[in-house]
Amino acid sequence: MKRLIQLSIFVILMVSCAPQMMSTWDKPNYTAPVQDKILVMAISNNLQVRQSLENEIVAALKEKLPNKSYVTGLTIFPPNIDLSKMSEAQIEEKVKSYHPTAVLTSCIINNYESSEYNMSEPTYIPRYFRYGRYVYRSYEVINTPGYYSTNQNFVLESNLFDAKEGNNPEEAMVWKGQSEITNPSSVASGARSYAKNLVNYLVSQQKIK
Repeated sequence: MKRLIQLSIFVILMVSCAPQMMSTWDKPNYTAPVQDKILVMAISNNLQVRQSLENEIVAALKEKLPNKSYVTGLTIFPPNIDLSKMSEAQIEEKVKSYHPTAVLTSCIINNYESSEYNMSEPTYIPRYFRYGRYVYRSYEVINTPGYYSTNQNFVLESNLFDAKEGNNPEEAMVWKGQSEITNPSSVASGARSYAKNLVNYLVSQQKIK
């Protein structure tokens, strides 16, 4: 439990974190145990982002693994709690009272704009003409210029920790993955898309089971 508390303090005090997963890392020679209770935490100063990510990841986990117990970071540390004013002992006691056995953190590590060139499709307009008793058809091809569109891209990173793997976060980290969301229609829809892809990967690869 002490190792889990140390791990939890590490992820809580962080203000930022260094579709399908674009890139992943796995701890060598690690086989995931059956995790009984998972703490899901989104690291963000934006409450909407934090709430959406935590809720959507927990919802996706419950759909895949309904027999587990889940707790969100906002449950343990709601917005009215200023972590900077809490001592490590107070944070330890708060986390300990929920007894999580694994920690899954997620955060946005980058966002940027990109330009994409969209080629236009040629338009075929039928033309008819008569030659004697016969009517013939041909097509006039009209080409319109292509255009550039701007995409808003968000790179997210998730980390999975197993407290039994070591006494510090570096030892306890067993998986890391990054993925990208492009042009989400809202914070909620982007979080939902990311959560489904993240959980599908973790369950299919037996990182969480």
